[in-house]
Amino acid sequence: MTETESKRSLKVIIIGLTGNVFLAALKMAAGIFGHSQTMIADSVNHIGDTASDIMLLIGHKFWTAPPDDTHPHGHRRIETFIAIIVGVLIALTGIFIGYNAIITFREPDSTKPELIALYAALFSMVVKELLHRYTVKHGRSLRSPALIAKAADHRADAVEAVPAALAVAGAIFIPEWGFLDHVGALVVSVFIIQMSIKVIVPSFNELTDKGAMPETLSEIEDVVMTIDGVKSFHKLRTRHLGSMLAVEIHIQVDGGMSVHDGHIIAGKVKNKLLNSNLDIIDVIIHIEPDK
Repeated sequence: MTETESKRSLKVIIIGLTGNVFLAALKMAAGIFGHSQTMIADSVNHIGDTASDIMLLIGHKFWTAPPDDTHPHGHRRIETFIAIIVGVLIALTGIFIGYNAIITFREPDSTKPELIALYAALFSMVVKELLHRYTVKHGRSLRSPALIAKAADHRADAVEAVPAALAVAGAIFIPEWGFLDHVGALVVSVFIIQMSIKVIVPSFNELTDKGAMPETLSEIEDVVMTIDGVKSFHKLRTRHLGSMLAVEIHIQVDGGMSVHDGHIIAGKVKNKLLNSNLDIIDVIIHIEPDK
C-alpha cells in the first residue's frame, strides 16, 4: 500500500470512528430520555462499533508497513486478523442486545417511548447508509478487507435501523403494543449477528490459506497460456495475503531449451501475472521440461 493509499484508508477509519462516537452518544441520550430500550440497545451497538474502529486505527499502522526481512510478503495478514476481530466484536454486541431484549421482554417499561427516540433512529439510518457508501467505495478501491468489513458493519446498522424505527413508532403510537420496543431490540440483534458472520467467514478463509475461486484460477491459467514457449502447466496453487493473491505454479517448456531461455519465459509469465487485474502480489514459478 502506497503512502497516499495509507492516508486514504486512515481518513476513512477516522470518519467512521467520529460518526460512531456521535451516534452512540445521540442514541444513548435518546434512549434514556426517550424511554426506549431499542435505542439504548442500538447505542451499545455503536459503542461496539467504536471499539472496532479503535482496533482498525491501531492495526492500520502495522498492516500498511512495507515488507521487511522478517515479513517479505508485507503485513497484510494483520488486516485480515483485524477484520476477524471486528466481526467478533459485532457478534458479541448482537448477542448482548438479544439477550437483554429476551430477559426484559416479560417486564416491558410502562412508559411509552418519546418521539426523540424515533427521530434518532431515522437520523441514524441516513448517517449509517452514507458511511456505508463512503467506506465501501474506498474499501473496494484500496482492496482492503478491513474497510470492506467496516462498510458491511455500517450497512448492517442502516438496515437494522428500519425495524428499530418501526418498533419505536409502534410503541409510541399504539401504547398497548409497548412490547414492540423489545421486539425491535431483538430484531436488531439478529441483523447484527448475521452481518458478523458475513465478516468473519471470508476473513477466516484467508487466514487458513483458502485458495482463489475457480473463476480466478481459470483466469490465471488463461494468462499463463498466452506466453510463447509455455507448453503446459500443473500444480497451480494460490493463497490470500490480505486482499491480494500469492501464486505458485509449475510450467513446462521445451525439454531441449537452455536454462537461460527457460528463465526468460518464467520471467514473462511472472510479469504478465503481476501486471494483470487479478490482484496478484507474488508469483513463484517452477520450470520443468515438457515430456
